[in-house]
Amino acid sequence: MVSRIFFTGGSNYPSGGGRVLNEVVNLARERGYDAWLCLPEKHCQLATFVSNPAPVRAIEGLLGDVTSADVIVFGWHSAEEYELLQSAQARLKVFWQHGNLIPVGPGLVAEKMLQSSQVDQYWNVSTECALFITEKYGIENFRIVPPFFEEYTSIFSLPLPWHMREGILVQQRRGFELFPIIERIADQERVPVTVLKWPFHNDELLEALNCHKFFISFDRGLRYNPTLGRRKQHFMRTMSSGGSLREALSAKPTWVKQEQNLLGFPISAAQAARQGAVVIGFAMGGGLEWMSPQTTYLAQDGSGIDLGRKLRAALRDSESNHQAKRKAALSAVKKFSAENTWAQIESALGLRGG
Repeated sequence: MVSRIFFTGGSNYPSGGGRVLNEVVNLARERGYDAWLCLPEKHCQLATFVSNPAPVRAIEGLLGDVTSADVIVFGWHSAEEYELLQSAQARLKVFWQHGNLIPVGPGLVAEKMLQSSQVDQYWNVSTECALFITEKYGIENFRIVPPFFEEYTSIFSLPLPWHMREGILVQQRRGFELFPIIERIADQERVPVTVLKWPFHNDELLEALNCHKFFISFDRGLRYNPTLGRRKQHFMRTMSSGGSLREALSAKPTWVKQEQNLLGFPISAAQAARQGAVVIGFAMGGGLEWMSPQTTYLAQDGSGIDLGRKLRAALRDSESNHQAKRKAALSAVKKFSAENTWAQIESALGLRGG
């Protein structure tokens, strides 16, 4: 009988993966299991970007506490997690990857989490990413354990009917370099655009989705390795500490470079469909779990030109076509329910019947 379930991660900073981990830990607790989100001690703090943060524990404190009745679901590539993977005598050890990117650098073990024979199961949030990883790293079996999306309502916010919605919603996140294209087309079509500036609370996103007609998903995944922001940080840090110009200009890669640029699961796009907005944008692999020309104005992955075409087509399309896509999208994302996610976890961990 499983006693406790420990889900691990790298930090509780705002992210789609962080949202998923907090929600799944709480889901396990609702189902009667003792569960925690376990983080490296230096990052062990409650999430501040969700309304119901999961309880946290430090990974270092688990080393002598995990028993053969416990399950550990690893979610990141930190050195602390790898040490726990090697030493803990758990009933099951699972690696649950949220995409196909693998971080490298200080305090990280990169591909070791995938190559270790000590992992009993490999999970991913999407089929496209799972197929890529299992083929590249020779993993024989995998399970798809997706996130879930419930309709958000509150005393302050309800999903508005279509005729009361207006404008386009975008997030100031990765891919924002495409915003000038969006802004120009929206201005030409006389449609207002709302930019949700980073950082924001998850409830702010949900409330904004409830009142906008369109949501644009323009995350193109990892395009710079390291990212431009981290290059700048490395440059400033190196120069301020007395390093040479050559050292400052040679930032080390922060991710394993993969042949395919995929996203695990575009979280905000799926939530937008669940709240009744029409989605325009990129699937980037993981989005193919529900995105298609029938459910969205689907643009060619990473193409700003095609994104502009699809945006203009959406803004000029008929109300009947908008409604058809909304209905198809809502039907497609409803399968990502808390019940379905728990059924996958329950089956994978053998929890039925204790």
